[in-house]
Amino acid sequence: LIDIYPKSIRCADDQDMLPLHYAFRFGAADDVLLLLLESFPQAIGKMAVKNRLPLDLAQYGPRPERGKMIEYYMQSAVRNAKEEWDREYEKIVSRVKSDSEESVAKDMETKERELDVKRDELMRLQHELTLLRREKIQEERESLNATKDKSSRNGWSKGSTNNSKQSKQPKDTSSPKTKKLSTSPKKMLSMFGRRK
Repeated sequence: LIDIYPKSIRCADDQDMLPLHYAFRFGAADDVLLLLLESFPQAIGKMAVKNRLPLDLAQYGPRPERGKMIEYYMQSAVRNAKEEWDREYEKIVSRVKSDSEESVAKDMETKERELDVKRDELMRLQHELTLLRREKIQEERESLNATKDKSSRNGWSKGSTNNSKQSKQPKDTSSPKTKKLSTSPKKMLSMFGRRK
């Protein structure tokens, strides 16, 4: 029947039971169960009316131990698959972590190299700035010295002409405060008239 109509293995009846449900219920031979499971393995998880799986119906048939054996095998297979998946997951996580750590380490090395280059550049610029400041200070000193020399030369000649002018004119050492009066107070009173 499967050779003639392969989709028949997926057809359910009015109670949503598949051929695999009936095979477990009525105790079909092992080679029939194997053929049904190989042709449509998802049938083992399909529920019929009243939420019955094919393995649940095996307990009502002539060979109830078959359902328990298959259920045990399925649980064992699921457990093994989960353990295998967990191992693979751990491998992937550890690989990602190591790759991430290597990537972070490489990034750190690159950043440290860049930082060293920037530090060297900064030191070079600071050195150049120090040299420029020294040159500027030296230029200011030279300019100040030149200005002092020029002003001292000009100041010497002005000072000498002032001195010569001063030597030609006689000095008046007497000030109005220190001058002695040539007239007596009596004479002065007579000049301005006496008031009575």
